[in-house]
Amino acid sequence: MAPLPPLEDLIPLAEVARRMRMSRDAVHDWRMRFDNPLACWKLGHRWYTTEAAIEAFVRAGTDPEPVGVTVSPSPAPAPPTVPFPAPRRGRRKTDHDRARELLGLDRG
Repeated sequence: MAPLPPLEDLIPLAEVARRMRMSRDAVHDWRMRFDNPLACWKLGHRWYTTEAAIEAFVRAGTDPEPVGVTVSPSPAPAPPTVPFPAPRRGRRKTDHDRARELLGLDRG
């Protein structure tokens, strides 16, 4: 684990969730990722991180997956027999897209 940064640089994870307009559980899941965890420190009963740690996590560009779930390739799904509504244009915004917008980072 990385050494504790200066206390004035620490941001509570609840504040990070509020700024990114996400649930606190989603932000807490980031710290438990096995491939690219968000650097966090626990002080008392609360978890904290830094702006630098958030930027490093966002730059890594991984989309959060549920903790403890292994993703394996599956066969192609059968075509639907019931007509569905027209699909949305463009792709759906991910948590990383929202974080990049808030931090002013370019994609790519």
